[in-house]
Amino acid sequence: MVLLFSALLLGILPSCQKGLGQEADTLEVTPAEISFAASGDGPVTVDVKTTARTWEFSADGWIKAQKDGDKLIVNVTDNPEYEPRTGKILVTAGTARSVRVGVSQDARVESFLELSQETIRSGKDGGSYEITVTSAEKWTVSRTSEWCSVSPDNGVSGDKITVSVKPNDTWNTRTAEFIVTSGTVARTLTVISEPEKRMQLADQASGSKSFDSAGGRFDIVMNSSIPAEEVKCSVETGDGWVSVSGPVSLSSGFSYAVSVSENSDYVSRNAVIVFSAEGVSPVEVDIFQAKRSHIEVTDPASGELMLSTAPESVTVAIRTNLYSSLSVTYSDWISAAGSPELISDGNGLQEYRYRFDISEASGSRVGYITFKYEQYEASVKVTQASSEAVYARIPDAVFRKYLFGKGFIMSQDDEVVELTSSGMAATSFDLSFNSKVASLEGIGAFTNLSELNLSNCNQLPVVDISDLHNVRSIILGNCGYTERIILGDNPVTSLSYGWYTAVYVPAVYISGSRLETLDVSDPYNSYDSWKELDVTGCPSLGYISSDRRTSLLIYVTEEQKNTVTNNGNGVLTVK
Repeated sequence: MVLLFSALLLGILPSCQKGLGQEADTLEVTPAEISFAASGDGPVTVDVKTTARTWEFSADGWIKAQKDGDKLIVNVTDNPEYEPRTGKILVTAGTARSVRVGVSQDARVESFLELSQETIRSGKDGGSYEITVTSAEKWTVSRTSEWCSVSPDNGVSGDKITVSVKPNDTWNTRTAEFIVTSGTVARTLTVISEPEKRMQLADQASGSKSFDSAGGRFDIVMNSSIPAEEVKCSVETGDGWVSVSGPVSLSSGFSYAVSVSENSDYVSRNAVIVFSAEGVSPVEVDIFQAKRSHIEVTDPASGELMLSTAPESVTVAIRTNLYSSLSVTYSDWISAAGSPELISDGNGLQEYRYRFDISEASGSRVGYITFKYEQYEASVKVTQASSEAVYARIPDAVFRKYLFGKGFIMSQDDEVVELTSSGMAATSFDLSFNSKVASLEGIGAFTNLSELNLSNCNQLPVVDISDLHNVRSIILGNCGYTERIILGDNPVTSLSYGWYTAVYVPAVYISGSRLETLDVSDPYNSYDSWKELDVTGCPSLGYISSDRRTSLLIYVTEEQKNTVTNNGNGVLTVK
């Protein structure tokens, strides 16, 4: 009964509409079915005809459509699946019955990608290269390089990629990789740019190295466009004394460490390190090593000539490899006689004989003949011993050292020394700043002394020159620990002691038969320990300058009390 009513109702409604003068809209859409490839297809145009004022459409999400007047432009996205797919577009217009357009798309094909060449090797000049791409789907190229470019960066099967490579002016092989992708497949296109084959020293000055006999080490740094493993390193004429280790790869080449062993021979030597590789000129590094320097006295074997004081000619023989560079020095009473004579020559050493004339001596003396080059030297000690030798006992080692250094004594090894002719003739001793001299005992043997400088001899408690008789001048500046000054009958008429210097002993005794003037003044010294001065042993004394910060108690004889003029704050007191 319900079905019958519904049928009647459907039959009546059109009649009623028509009866009201309102006809239904019409809608015609063609084609009713469209299909697409899995990817890469172009759009399809669908015609839409309708009596309605407007029309609309809806579509599945992978279907892309857009109205264009009375047309619908339809396209689809690439099918990501390996199965075909179907969908629909539903077109509606006014009161017209909606129309369905069926859409189908082929299944995605299996991805496939091949490059006609996957590696390009370009020389130093660069160039342009073509690669053919075969693929099942569209392809793209990713990544870039400063010295290499590809064009185009996308395409379809059968298209070509042009690879442009700039010239390689560096020392290094350059490599660039480009990724070509099609679907799920990717291929790597590798471009290798080879530089010009070159090899040279990074520092041209390192092509020649010199060493002394001790040897040493240095590094050879090579700029090279050739891999280190393709370079051969060899040591020529090195005879095992040059060793090379390496290589160590660097950003623009490689380096080797070179060691040069000690030269124990008496001749210099050379070596050459050669670096060679195919296609380039070899690079050489020259090494020079100096000989082991040597000089020795062979005659006299003892290195000493013992002579009388009479004039005499002597010979000295030396063995050396420094002959052309030697300097020969000798004492002023020794002179060279003629040219050296070559005795032997072998193993890098030559032996020469020298002749010297020794003049007559007035007393014992010591001299030296010295052969020297830089720090290398050999000497012969020449001693002329007098039968009338003069000896002295000098217990102070510092004093002996001074005398020996001046050539005034024959040796400094023992307390009893023999004076040389120079010592016997010496007129002046300058011991200033020999602060560790503690005794002048034995000075009386040097009878010709007339001047004596003892400035700053701060460890000398007693200055006794009473065994001498010709000293006219004695300097005692800054000798603040001297307690006794004994001048004897030396012609010292004027003396300064403590003059503007501190004196650190409480009492000082000064004697001298010919001393006339004494200056002990120092008004500005604030660190003074001096309290007493005894001048009773100075019978000729006539004047004292005694102005000090702390007044001195000056001991004099009764006679001096009346004859000595005292200028200062010292107090004359009869002892």
